[in-house]
Amino acid sequence: MLRSKTCGELRQSDQGVKVTLCGWVDSYRDHSGIFFVNLRDRYGVTQVVFSTQMKKEMFAFPFGWFFKALGGIPVDRKRKSSLTDKITKAMNRHRSYNICVTPEGTRKAVGEWKKGFYYIALKANVPIQLAYLDYAKREGGITKILVPSGNEEADFAEIMDYYKNVTPRHPHKFINGELKIEN
Repeated sequence: MLRSKTCGELRQSDQGVKVTLCGWVDSYRDHSGIFFVNLRDRYGVTQVVFSTQMKKEMFAFPFGWFFKALGGIPVDRKRKSSLTDKITKAMNRHRSYNICVTPEGTRKAVGEWKKGFYYIALKANVPIQLAYLDYAKREGGITKILVPSGNEEADFAEIMDYYKNVTPRHPHKFINGELKIEN
């Protein structure tokens, strides 16, 4: 589905309803990390509010400008911080809050997965939507929702099982199966 509503159709009564919009960024304003984006299509303009955090590598060419326009906040994963706690608090403050965690092994081979995404979901009491891009089959999707049980070993076994038949873009960089999981 390209869109469920046009920008000109949205009304106050649509608040809290999930809609799919299609348009272009007409303008945006930064108010201390909260971004107001005017999304325009041929039928009108809708203001969308973003406050997001992504690893700083996502802000490199060619998509850096796009993520900044959407309110992306670069996060340096090499520096120790209480990022999982900060994100959890932000999620608990808002009625609607989305976070996308990109996969390990996209830049270089890794032998251990970080598990901050798991602790964020566990602390905020929200599900994890598992998504994939299978380069061998040329398909992708978000086909599984995992509700963290608190049993880290069992939950990660389920996550690993989900990805066992998926061929990533760089298979030699992706480790799945017998691996140590790092904090």
